[in-house]
Amino acid sequence: MRFEWLRVKNIMGCSYEVKFDPKYTVIIGDNRQGKTLTARLIVLALYGLKQPKELDESWRLRAEELLPISNKGLVELTFRGGNNKKYRICREFSRESSANRSKVKFYEEVKGEWRQSLVKRDSEIKSLLEEEGGITPGLLSVVMSNEQSLIGAISYDESLQANVWEGWRWRAEIIRDNIRKARDKCVRETNNLREEVESFANTLRSIMQNWTVKGIFSPNEVKSGIDSFILEDKLKVIKSQIKGLTDKIDRYSMFFEELIRQDNLEDDEVVRNLIGIFEREAEFLDEKEEVKSLRVKCERYLKLLSGVLSEGGKEGIQDKIRELEDEEKKLKAARGIRKRKKHPIKAECEIYPPEEGTNLIVQIPDKVAAGFKYEEISGGAVAVPYDEEKEKQITDRKKELEDLIREFETKRDSVKRAKDTLRGRIGGKRNRLMERLTRLREQRTVLEVDKERYLETSRRIEENRKVVKKLNMAKKYFGKLYDALSEEESLRRIRKETVAFINRIYEKTYGWDISADLEGEEGRERIVIKDIYGNIRSHPSGSEIHIMGLAWRWMVARGFNLPLVLDELDSLLDEENFERTRKLIEEEMDRQTVILTLKKGLANLPGRVYKVVREEGVSTLVPV
Repeated sequence: MRFEWLRVKNIMGCSYEVKFDPKYTVIIGDNRQGKTLTARLIVLALYGLKQPKELDESWRLRAEELLPISNKGLVELTFRGGNNKKYRICREFSRESSANRSKVKFYEEVKGEWRQSLVKRDSEIKSLLEEEGGITPGLLSVVMSNEQSLIGAISYDESLQANVWEGWRWRAEIIRDNIRKARDKCVRETNNLREEVESFANTLRSIMQNWTVKGIFSPNEVKSGIDSFILEDKLKVIKSQIKGLTDKIDRYSMFFEELIRQDNLEDDEVVRNLIGIFEREAEFLDEKEEVKSLRVKCERYLKLLSGVLSEGGKEGIQDKIRELEDEEKKLKAARGIRKRKKHPIKAECEIYPPEEGTNLIVQIPDKVAAGFKYEEISGGAVAVPYDEEKEKQITDRKKELEDLIREFETKRDSVKRAKDTLRGRIGGKRNRLMERLTRLREQRTVLEVDKERYLETSRRIEENRKVVKKLNMAKKYFGKLYDALSEEESLRRIRKETVAFINRIYEKTYGWDISADLEGEEGRERIVIKDIYGNIRSHPSGSEIHIMGLAWRWMVARGFNLPLVLDELDSLLDEENFERTRKLIEEEMDRQTVILTLKKGLANLPGRVYKVVREEGVSTLVPV
């Protein structure tokens, strides 16, 4: 146990705060200033007005004298128990409340914050102090007793020593019970951890099964084991594949869209664009051979298209063919004139072009018309001059243009079919790549979501298995310790150590020719002082008992890990022995010590020093 802070307000005429030093806290004051009240106020904070029977009557404060200058007051103590947990007790008193009662709040520090306990009754607080902090009223009455109260009690009154021996017996039983509880707790924790490990294992199996279903890992990979490095590598591979696929899909999408957009194969600019696209993108596509083949076909087609365009394009060629057909008809109509025997009549005629649905009219002179009947004139025909060579040229030219049109349409349709086929394959490939990209993105999302949970679960499983192993070892150790622990042997050893410590101080620190010893039946021994002849000193001096009491309480505090409160330490010592005592405390005191003293000779101890100042009936503490 270790005191940390005490706050008093309007209690027994005291209002002050004390921050206790881990080593020494010295409170200096004259008589009747209130310094001794510090110890009683600590006990008041711990146990209230209705104090346990183990405490001496001198510790009790009456309710009617508690609030002499105010209607309300409080006392608050912050301390660490034997388990090193930090606690705070706050008691509020009021004249309006019933006697021996106070409003009490008990707090425990949890993760840096104060958490109020459900414990409210003094009896419950007493039990908690004993079980959690290892603090009993009887032991506190020893380590905090006034030096005067110890005179005679040690040698002639067994009750004070009995408190300590009962404390040892109580503590040994608690230790043994705690060992049994610890052993049982090991069993419970082991079972709980095993259940937790199985639950974690089910979680891992579920995660890995999902990874297998999603195609992230193969069953063999899962069987071989997956650690953080494998997970990171897999995630890097998936991310790399996603980036590569995204770039590839962009290429395929662009190529696909260009195949749709560049669709007018009768435009030589479109064909040139296609050839350029094929040359640029072929290396990025898996269909390199198909693209190369189509590029060659387009290049050949472009040459044919250039010839077609030089003739005016498909429509221009078709217009030319129609013109040639017309010329051919004219010549075919005039071809029979050469077979006639009569010579032609030469005359100047007027020709009326066709208009508004009327035919061409050739008007011959009257002189010529007089030589023919009406039926001969109306049934006549119009002919052009016949040229056999011209007719042959027209026929050949028309055939040439017709052949050109057929070849053009054949190759154009061939290129279009090849382009449409390639576009279909590119579109299909793009869709498959997008499906694969969707799967990879889903795998990435699953891994990113599950990775930390998987690693944390794996870590918890490994930690739990290690803890289970340690718990099994601890369970065996606690079992052996529980069986081997002997209460009587522990008490016997503590008694001997206490007497040995007192004798060392008598001999080495003070140089006295007396010694301490144990007397009485086994299990009920008390400490006595003997002279150099081994005789019990029935009336030892005040200083002898004073130092024995100090040493005895020191050992009690050490054995139970309690602080010492030394009141009136200097009351029975002359200057020489006081200096020896001060040196003993400074050099060998190994625990928190609160010293309430008249003398200023202890003010230079390393720690915190306060002076009691009493003005107008109120005692306060001033740091020195």
